[in-house]
Amino acid sequence: MPNELKPFYNPAPGEIIWDAMEELGWNQADLAEITGLTEKSVNLIINNKQAITPETATLLGQVFSTPAEMWLNLQARYDLRKIDNRNSPKKESKR
Repeated sequence: MPNELKPFYNPAPGEIIWDAMEELGWNQADLAEITGLTEKSVNLIINNKQAITPETATLLGQVFSTPAEMWLNLQARYDLRKIDNRNSPKKESKR
């Protein structure tokens, strides 16, 4: 395939959640209480160590007044980028 265009910046879902929380003055405990998720789960999601499920996407959509699909799309793009980065040939350094 000819040169495939890739986004310059493809944020992880946790980054978007963190920014939204910061804007609202919330901490992880606040988001956990509002969503009904555990603080551990919120922490894992924010640190991109736990994927956003359809159920979590629905909760985030309600809390942040966004479509659940947005959160699922962010997660899917993040997952695909990780796979792409693992499978891309490593550039050899010139010494």
